[in-house]
Amino acid sequence: MRFKAAKADINAVIELLAERWPKAFSIYEARRRPLKIGIRDDILAALDGALTPVELGRALRVYTSNRVYRSRLVAGTARFNLEGDPLGRSARSMRALPRPRRQGQSTHALPRPRGQSQKRSLLLACGRWHRE
Repeated sequence: MRFKAAKADINAVIELLAERWPKAFSIYEARRRPLKIGIRDDILAALDGALTPVELGRALRVYTSNRVYRSRLVAGTARFNLEGDPLGRSARSMRALPRPRRQGQSTHALPRPRGQSQKRSLLLACGRWHRE
């Protein structure tokens, strides 16, 4: 029940964004275009407290983690502002970036040798653990 309520809230925020800025946002996933970096701050300023930063952040996370949206983040493609105007280009392809992790998934991708703790594996991976 809690998941359905959260999903409904996120969809309501995306619908609000698509209604307010139809040239930048789309409810339909196949029509989504790359948004400019930092658009969250522009939206918060324009809505003047109608949404909390947490609500907007969740909605933007869902909006931008869409498969079609991510496939359009190719180096050199335009990013769009709230008015739908192209504003700069993607510096690098974001298609190769890993998908956002879901709750409950492991945060470390390195295989761990037998008998080695997860904390030690992470410290070794980031160079903070010194072998003796």
